[in-house]
Amino acid sequence: MIKANSSVIPAVSYVRKSTHGETADGRQRQERSLSQQQREVERLVPPAGGKYHVLRRYEDAGRSGWKRGTGRPGFTAMLADVQARKDVRVILIDHIDRFSRDGHGQVQTDLHALRMAGVEQIVSAAQGIYDLRDENDAGGVLKLAFDILGSNSFCRTLSRRVNLNKFHSARAGKRTGGPAPFGLRTVKKTGCLEFGDPDKMKIVRRVFAECAAGRSINGIMGALTAR
Repeated sequence: MIKANSSVIPAVSYVRKSTHGETADGRQRQERSLSQQQREVERLVPPAGGKYHVLRRYEDAGRSGWKRGTGRPGFTAMLADVQARKDVRVILIDHIDRFSRDGHGQVQTDLHALRMAGVEQIVSAAQGIYDLRDENDAGGVLKLAFDILGSNSFCRTLSRRVNLNKFHSARAGKRTGGPAPFGLRTVKKTGCLEFGDPDKMKIVRRVFAECAAGRSINGIMGALTAR
């Protein structure tokens, strides 16, 4: 067991990114990468004789902050390990919205479980220290809950806005995301589709012609594979 007055505090780090890599047109998404987050966390850990000693590192790539269980395996593994081993006093994160975007009830459940496992603080590179030791510290508890719930509310508002934008784009005949279908390309100015590579368009027309002639999908796929 770690002594309470030890100068080296055992910790784990957790980083999360909601999206995978880049957008369809090659632009980097406006979200810190896992490596960028980890670098921010490492700044909390001096190279020698430092305050925190990171025992384990956990991460979730392409996972939303309100998912649970297999939907956020890195976070789930962190909770399980911390509760089972009881060897950690601090959780290091880049930003509190990376830790969680859950609703109030689930956040309180997670924080209680961590507190019972001996976790004393959540330390954010962006917001500083959230102390979990005193359940009666209304100010500290409210600040942590407020920051997480504020992130939860922002995500729900953003999700609704994104879905509305996609809906209106679809009604206007514009694309709503994802790569263009085979043989077509997206017009950047209008967001609509147009014919692309002539050789690919020949294949598309052949597929439509064979389908119209009554050939089965499996038959068309077999012919394309053979060619």
